[in-house]
Amino acid sequence: MISGKIVIILQGSGSGFDEKCAAAGPLNKLKCRLRILCRAIFSSIFAVMKTVLAQLLFCTVIMPGILHGQSNDMESSDLLVRVTSMEPGAGSIVACLVNESTQFLHTCHDSIKVSAENQEEQMIVFRKVPAGHYAISIFQDSNNNQTLDANFLKIPKERFGFSNNPRLKMGGPQYEDCSFAKGPGTDSLTIELRKLF
Repeated sequence: MISGKIVIILQGSGSGFDEKCAAAGPLNKLKCRLRILCRAIFSSIFAVMKTVLAQLLFCTVIMPGILHGQSNDMESSDLLVRVTSMEPGAGSIVACLVNESTQFLHTCHDSIKVSAENQEEQMIVFRKVPAGHYAISIFQDSNNNQTLDANFLKIPKERFGFSNNPRLKMGGPQYEDCSFAKGPGTDSLTIELRKLF
């Protein structure tokens, strides 16, 4: 494409090149044609560079983002939690999933609230959970006041539990006691609710 333009310009024919350089003398006519030649070359190079840059943008930014999104979808799966030792039909089951120690017993990465079924156990499901390390705290909100009721000593009066079902100790369990690894596939675990009073 560029070489064809070079021949046309140097021969001084076609596309109005003669008209553009007609008023110039022989030497200036050559300079005029060279200027037009340079413009044509730079124009062609610029068009090629635009195409190359667009392809680089697609390969280095857009496509990795698409593949990363597909990878995250493939690595995310359901986490099934079987809750046992419930008080049948009383209030709601509230579960909190965290993936950092600073969140544990303070906030939730993901949460679920479902009505308690009229039986001693039921299944709850956290959807599309990526592979990683997590901990779950859970309680049965018997009176549906959206809080874990406790006495004046801050000892829970409602049923509660944690992933790994750790032994109870003063001050409650730590994130490390309740942390578990979730793989890329669907995982399941059982949490037993406990009632102290």
